[in-house]
Amino acid sequence: MAGSPKSQTAAARLIGLFVVLALAPSLASAGEIYGRVSQDGKVKANASVSISCPSTGSRSARTDSKGVYRIAGPSREEKCTIKVNGSNAVTIFASSGRSRANLELRNGKLIRR
Repeated sequence: MAGSPKSQTAAARLIGLFVVLALAPSLASAGEIYGRVSQDGKVKANASVSISCPSTGSRSARTDSKGVYRIAGPSREEKCTIKVNGSNAVTIFASSGRSRANLELRNGKLIRR
């Protein structure tokens, strides 16, 4: 039995509302963690930058020719760790906006500048 046009419209609206609510967490504005990596005072191109945050897990990216990296961050404020080329971890506090973390590999140890 097909049902009336009014009941079909109501059902379509209900389904649409369900889809929006189901996708709402993924539509939340994620932050961005970005910065520049250097090694002993020189730009570090093509470095592997890994970031681990409780809500997003681990993500990685490579630096460009100027040593700059950009990685999607968390949608809320939280403590994250960063490593470069498998180095020791540095802790940062990332926010739902943009969080800058300039990093330097100095004598084999990662530090935040």
